[in-house]
Amino acid sequence: MCYEVVLLSTATEDISDMLEYYGRFYPGTARKRYAELMEKLRGLSSQPLKYPEFEPKPKYRRMVSGDYLALYSVNEAEKMVRVYRVIPGKLNLDELLK
Repeated sequence: MCYEVVLLSTATEDISDMLEYYGRFYPGTARKRYAELMEKLRGLSSQPLKYPEFEPKPKYRRMVSGDYLALYSVNEAEKMVRVYRVIPGKLNLDELLK
């Protein structure tokens, strides 16, 4: 089974912010973090349920990549994974998801 992985605009902006941050101080790290993240996101096309649900918001799943957390949902009927956010793991997720 193959799912389409869609990065929403918020996730794309988050990734851009991550690259900008690391690029200022650690250009090599920026490329490495981006490659690792994209590889994991591509992997969602074949294993979208691999990562745990995010409590208390079970409509989301969470995938960790380095210091970042990707929040996504899986639509079985459409065979689609929607990535909503890619955020630093230290952020307060409860506040972010209100």
